Amino acid sequence: MRKERIYEILLIPSNLGLIRIHVSGFETFEESGEVVAVLNDLVVKKRGNYKRRVIINTFIHLNRLIAHQ
Repeated sequence: MRKERIYEILLIPSNLGLIRIHVSGFETFEESGEVVAVLNDLVVKKRGNYKRRVIINTFIHLNRLIAHQ
């Protein structure tokens, strides 16, 4: 039997453009997942077990990349 993957997209408008955060996995507490944040040509990927923590860390990393440009 084929298992469906959970996939979410968060869209956050900003002054620099539209931030797209793609979240996949995290179906159960034991399974890991992946978060990809995209802003124009900047891409940040993170993997982990805790959905909220991985989303926040990905967003923080993207913010640091923007600040250093």
